[in-house]
Amino acid sequence: MKAKLTTWLCLGLWAVPVIRWARFEKWAADYHTDTGSINSANDLNYASAVGFCYLVGIGSSLVLCWLVNQRGSAVNWTLWAMCLACLSFVICMRPEEPIVLFPSFSPLRWGIWFVALGAVGLASRFDSLALSKKSP
Repeated sequence: MKAKLTTWLCLGLWAVPVIRWARFEKWAADYHTDTGSINSANDLNYASAVGFCYLVGIGSSLVLCWLVNQRGSAVNWTLWAMCLACLSFVICMRPEEPIVLFPSFSPLRWGIWFVALGAVGLASRFDSLALSKKSP
């Protein structure tokens, strides 16, 4: 039951920013087609960067869900909770908006956080596998 719950909770929460990103990407592409200005190109590049970081975040979230489902240690649950905290911050910040002077949100910063959480989770998984093979 927890396998389905953690995965569906992650995917359900990720649906909110992904839907907002898809709308923003469409708007930025239409705006760039209509005007062809430098500002519209910046908005389109920013929308692409946000989409890429969302893809990385979804991948990291699913890796952490898999780790929690494989071995529900306190470390994995803590990393999963931290991933959900980062996701909730992304949902609250609403980075899917046009750039006026400066972006209100740096998508690469949060993409790096998601990658770091997933990497720490995988490292703890492989470290526990290596320790279990060495013990008699």
